[in-house]
Amino acid sequence: MNNHELDTLLRNSRPPDWPQAYWETFPSQVVRGVRESEPRTGRVRAPRRGASARLMVSGLAVAACLVLALWLGHRSPREGLDPQLVTASARLLSELTGLFPNTFRAVISEGNQSRILLSEGESARGTEPVLVRLCHNGECLTIVTFSGERIEVGPLRFEVLAGGKGEVLLVGEDFVWSGTDSAQLLQGQRVEAITFSATL
Repeated sequence: MNNHELDTLLRNSRPPDWPQAYWETFPSQVVRGVRESEPRTGRVRAPRRGASARLMVSGLAVAACLVLALWLGHRSPREGLDPQLVTASARLLSELTGLFPNTFRAVISEGNQSRILLSEGESARGTEPVLVRLCHNGECLTIVTFSGERIEVGPLRFEVLAGGKGEVLLVGEDFVWSGTDSAQLLQGQRVEAITFSATL
């Protein structure tokens, strides 16, 4: 069928016999449909190009978090941070900050679970990335975050601070942990922490 035949068919066809009630409600349905399709005011973004690629990258990042969590969960604590852990954490940090620019706060891995913390709004990120490892009774928890972030892990609440020479402080309401004494415990947990720039 070509355009001319279709046009002739449509012109010769009768419109459907709709009941009177349909024609009475039809204008209001059209107006409601137009209003619903109008862009809403506020902070609504149009879908970005490459959404499927971002979804795939999100899936890969979550998979990387799970692999890291499984790897970390089956390791026993020992003196000094494992270079493989530091390398894997730096790679994970790079992927997550690329995936969630200006909103990524931290990833907390414990056992076979990982939790990604994001800020509600965009915030400028110019602080030092930090790796913190807490171990208690053979169970370890790894936190990859930035200096200045407030972290809450179970009963522990602290702010992670990095100094200019690679030193790390964990500051809570009733404690201050510094990396100067590697045997120093934080509420019964052995702590290891390092800035990523100190490892380069």
